[in-house]
Amino acid sequence: MNKQRSTIVGLQHLRGIAALLVVIDHASGMMAEQFLWTPPPLDLLRFGWIGVDIFFVISGFIITLTAFDGPRLTPRVDKWEFFANRAVRILPLLWIVVIAYAVLRGFTGKFDDLDASIRAFFLFPIGEVRPNVVWTLRHELLFYTVFALTQFSKPWARPILWLWFISPLLLWAIQAGAGVTIRTNEIASFVFHPANIEFGAGFVAGVLYLRSSSFVTGFRLGGLPTLYVASGVTFLISARLNLHGVSLPGAAILCLLGAVLVAIALGVKDGPGRLSSMSRLIGDASYSLYLTHGIAILALLSVWQAAGLPRIPIMIEIVAVLVAIIAGIFVHLCVERPLLKLARARMRTIFPRQNAQLPEGGS
Repeated sequence: MNKQRSTIVGLQHLRGIAALLVVIDHASGMMAEQFLWTPPPLDLLRFGWIGVDIFFVISGFIITLTAFDGPRLTPRVDKWEFFANRAVRILPLLWIVVIAYAVLRGFTGKFDDLDASIRAFFLFPIGEVRPNVVWTLRHELLFYTVFALTQFSKPWARPILWLWFISPLLLWAIQAGAGVTIRTNEIASFVFHPANIEFGAGFVAGVLYLRSSSFVTGFRLGGLPTLYVASGVTFLISARLNLHGVSLPGAAILCLLGAVLVAIALGVKDGPGRLSSMSRLIGDASYSLYLTHGIAILALLSVWQAAGLPRIPIMIEIVAVLVAIIAGIFVHLCVERPLLKLARARMRTIFPRQNAQLPEGGS
């Protein structure tokens, strides 16, 4: 457990970086939609979408560490405890944010996307969702389901998870080899999404770590600054190659880059400086930040426009990101953390063997 707790410390910083990348992307995109333009080089900020791909790799890694123990990959929980852990971590705050979003939309007289909020509430696998960031949680839920049904089952079922990870590549290979196009419906596109590869990269990294702690030895180059520099390089590579995780080539490259970032993060420890403290806080609040930043940015842009403030893109971008961070931290401290405390206390009465598997703010 101590080894896993120290591991999560570094990953929390990476989670914060991933959340910031998503916020930067959405702030520039929403600014363009509100004010009808985003000048270069701010249009490059849209590549902050790679934060989602980094999240998927991190998720694959963390789930592996929380589910297995030691080099023999001995299950630490059964599938029901696993699902309960995931539900406690994901659902309460999700439900609050979805309801809040729907109520706010209702106050503005916009009821046309109520069905999208209902789908988001239940993480329905297909169809539009509101807030739209919930689409990633649907893939998280699919990963949890496939993982639990295969890894906490008979030994013969375990390889099915590997097939699911590489299923997008298998479909591509079949189409390329046969020279045909396989038409998939919305459900099939969801089940065999390129994001599977990114979860798989995190899973492989987690297995390597559990089997050999020397997995990260070569990446302990300089702590937190190295992680930020490496994340910046990943961003620039993504912009240069126009990578996007919803495409197979993009996911194939981003899963490797994400795994390298995870390995670097494993060598990062908390430090006494303000950068480390703030980075860790943002990492702990990353889930709240991810779910709420769209609402915070939209509110800011509406006030900005109504007040007739200067439309200086870089100024708006910076203020929007800062407001989103403040709102995300507030929700984390005042809503998410108390909810987790209550829910995990209840969990210990249902599953007496269970200990807290993750430090506060863990995935």
